[in-house]
Amino acid sequence: VLDSGNNGALKALSEKAINKLNDWENLVTQTGYKTYEDEDSMPPMLDVHIRHVFDVIDRAGAPVSAGSLQRLSDLREQWVIAKAQLVAITENELSQVNEWAQENNVLHVAAPVE
Repeated sequence: VLDSGNNGALKALSEKAINKLNDWENLVTQTGYKTYEDEDSMPPMLDVHIRHVFDVIDRAGAPVSAGSLQRLSDLREQWVIAKAQLVAITENELSQVNEWAQENNVLHVAAPVE
């Protein structure tokens, strides 16, 4: 069995993938919250905006305002971009990690999106 934890090639491949995934996560969700007070001082990210719009729509009753529907449409467009970025990370960085893993008979990293 290969000791993959100390393999330089794997470290180089995985570091790039991890950095890109961390950057992506920071665009989609607020990872800096440590306490409830942080919510007031840190900007909400895509996940918070989407949750807020759904909450507004849920409480609105019929009919839902045009502004809420437009905001939901805008957020969907942002999600399409974010998902495309995640697919690119999966196809580029994670695929390289998985190619190395397959060549070295090591369990692979599951892709976050299909």
